[in-house]
Amino acid sequence: MHREVGCHTLCVAYVHQGTHDNHAVKARYYTGDSIPVARKKGIHEILSFLRNMLDIGHHQVIAIYQTEEPPMRDFRELKVWQKAHDCAIEVYRHTRAFPSDERFGLTSQLRRAAVSVTSNIAEGCGRDSERDFSRFLSMAAGSASEVEYQLLLARDLGYLDDGNYGPLNEKVNEVKRMLNSFIMRLR
Repeated sequence: MHREVGCHTLCVAYVHQGTHDNHAVKARYYTGDSIPVARKKGIHEILSFLRNMLDIGHHQVIAIYQTEEPPMRDFRELKVWQKAHDCAIEVYRHTRAFPSDERFGLTSQLRRAAVSVTSNIAEGCGRDSERDFSRFLSMAAGSASEVEYQLLLARDLGYLDDGNYGPLNEKVNEVKRMLNSFIMRLR
């Protein structure tokens, strides 16, 4: 299970002095942050703190409310990211033995694709919506398919023997299954 950190937005609606125009100011904070408002005793202390924090001066505050935003995920705690990371390390280890004339060819492509899997998972974790997260997981799955093919090509070219290809290919397929399962749960 991944760790979620709730992000909240504290909103203060106020009336601009001398007008009837309503304005709103927002400030983000995260679950676990120390919010001084919670320690204030009276409404005047709270309003004073909010005016200073949100830079609204002495305008008339007409509403204070809080919203919760989608949780942020720590990609390091996702099992699929951990497995993809292990796979990327294995790809780097095995491609060291590839011929030097492949340094800018298959070696580079295979390494980039393996890193792309973990990078897309990480980037998706930083997105604001489940839809965006799912989209980045789909890109990670596409990169995993690239890795799968490039490992097959490396084997067929004789750069990987069956003893190294088999376990590495199985790891990539496990990552693909996990990604597809995760994507389906998000939909």
